[in-house]
Amino acid sequence: MALAAGAADVVLELRDADDVEAWLCGGLCLARIGERDAAALSRAGAWTAALIGETPQLPPAGVVADIGALLSGSPLDATAALPVQAPRLDAALRGYEDHVLGRLVADRRFEAVADALARLPDDRRPLGVALVVEHLLERLGHPALLSVNPGVARRMLSRPGEELLERGMGEAVALTAATAEPEPGSLLELLVDGYEALVQSARRARQLLDDRDAFVLEHLDVLRGRAERLAVEQVVEVAEALERAVPKRVRAPARRGPTPTTIADESAYPTGGFSSISNMGSMENLVSSELVYMERSDEVDLFDVRYAEGELLYYTRDESVMVRQRHVLTIGLMPDLTRARFKDADMPTQRIVAVLGFLLCAVRRLSDWLSDDALTIRVVFIGHAAEHAALGAERELTRLLLREWIDKDVVSVSAQTLDEAIDFVLTASKGATADLMLISAGEQTPALPPDPALSWLILDASEARPKIHLPPRRARDLRIGPPAQDAWQAWREATRALLPLLL
Repeated sequence: MALAAGAADVVLELRDADDVEAWLCGGLCLARIGERDAAALSRAGAWTAALIGETPQLPPAGVVADIGALLSGSPLDATAALPVQAPRLDAALRGYEDHVLGRLVADRRFEAVADALARLPDDRRPLGVALVVEHLLERLGHPALLSVNPGVARRMLSRPGEELLERGMGEAVALTAATAEPEPGSLLELLVDGYEALVQSARRARQLLDDRDAFVLEHLDVLRGRAERLAVEQVVEVAEALERAVPKRVRAPARRGPTPTTIADESAYPTGGFSSISNMGSMENLVSSELVYMERSDEVDLFDVRYAEGELLYYTRDESVMVRQRHVLTIGLMPDLTRARFKDADMPTQRIVAVLGFLLCAVRRLSDWLSDDALTIRVVFIGHAAEHAALGAERELTRLLLREWIDKDVVSVSAQTLDEAIDFVLTASKGATADLMLISAGEQTPALPPDPALSWLILDASEARPKIHLPPRRARDLRIGPPAQDAWQAWREATRALLPLLL
């Protein structure tokens, strides 16, 4: 088998067309989930071909087939017999079932990813499976992957399922009948090394799935290009990392600001329904079992006696009013954030990606913490009409990232001048808890009026390490830990300190 390799970190490359076909077909027939028939191999071939379109470096094809089958609803049967004689291959497949497939099924995000894949059109599902596999390999550090000629692989995988099955079964017979240790460079050794490397990497991995898998699949209908998907993936990944720095639950602070004397209609509503039984009420709310005391005769019966003595039972309707605290948060993104479109040396992404990740993290956490409040979050791109195009790409990406909360009428995305945003916050503060948070990357922080009714804070992203600016009366509320070791840790500390201030 002809192999080529470069540096130590470079994957092996299969150059010969026959070797590529043998490796792909043999791997497909080692799939552990689903039926091994022509239809199953055709589906697995489409998933593998889609993965080649995303990356030419592949795991054993059976891995792609198994993950696709799991996400498509096929069950994982750990009791299925392994038709393998070679001890190393048998041990590798056993470990692969336990540490890769088993952990995937047990992951709390697996159902969300599978549901998102099921909602995709049929022609987009192969790409969805390919993206999940690509993200998984990225988290595992791309262990022992092989690089193949994309053209040869696509031609082979586009063949009818019957041809794939015929070629694969021939390779599978040789693989399952092998009893000795694999020879260096042989097909058996390549497959064994691939499965063993996956198992070792999965043992070290903290998780196999994350939030971006489900998010990308849910929005794959609008994420047509790889650049768009990469931007969304990075923002979601940053948001998830920032969320890990923030506590899941925080103590609710004492309510600040004026208490409204009139209740807004959308904040007060009757809970409705029958909540109890009492001996007072109207006849239409009579408990139906009381009718057993009524006789057909005209004489006084037990029903009449109970009515006269006030012992009849009635359903009591709860007409109380539940009042929810109204909370309005305006997050203003200044036009100078165009200065944040570059990557700092000690940051994993561009600074603007960290800003959008913080925004997504803030919406998620505040929606959870303030779930009992009438919460409204306004994301406003600050600037005049001529400046609105400066952050046009970020505005569209923000609408996509926050689409779930926009559909719930919790979040809105718009454009305003700074004066208009301030006026809105001051007006909203008369009947609700209202805050203004500005995110800026300018050399000077935005100038705000010294109005005591205006509750504001500023996240300054003009440097690699973000800074938080507060009015003097709220400075004591800021809890900052020890100095961060690098810029990324500083973003985590700033998120942890800033979000509780918005409660």
